[in-house]
Amino acid sequence: LTAMHPMVLAAFRLPWCQKCGEKDREFMKAARMSKEKDHLGSVVFAVVDAREEKYLARRHNYSCSDRCELFIFKQDEIEEPYIVPGRRYAEEIQIDCYKHLLPVVNIVEDKGTFDRVTSAFDTAIVGFFRGPRGEDTWYPQFRAVARQLRGHALFGAIFGGQQPRDYGIDHDGLAPAAGGGGQ
Repeated sequence: LTAMHPMVLAAFRLPWCQKCGEKDREFMKAARMSKEKDHLGSVVFAVVDAREEKYLARRHNYSCSDRCELFIFKQDEIEEPYIVPGRRYAEEIQIDCYKHLLPVVNIVEDKGTFDRVTSAFDTAIVGFFRGPRGEDTWYPQFRAVARQLRGHALFGAIFGGQQPRDYGIDHDGLAPAAGGGGQ
């Protein structure tokens, strides 16, 4: 499915689990509601019977638990699905989808992109790297941290030795808010 769709949200389930059944009602509601929303229309929702798809369930270490976790498979990160706790409400499931539709790390190439990245979330973390994207040895570690904190902060990366002061930052910490007035 990920070959044809940018994101697949999968709920691995065992039919006898009552918790799974309760969460599935909200999962299916989220799937119906998402068809009507522009950004979520590209997300595929799938309920996977773990008995029928044993290989897939084992490959992703699925086991029945009270959490009834959801697996997010992204087209650009196919080998590393995200695992999020099963949610009680359809709206919470949709919020998880929105968070994961964004790239793990936004590549910042100009001041306009920098301003969008740093103002889109409450917390933005921007890394300045000396080397080009494919050659900088610190970038893979930065990206790994971004994966772990996904949904809690928006990450951006600037390559090629540009300096923070090129973007209005004169010291580590808080940058001036977009549109003026420092913090």
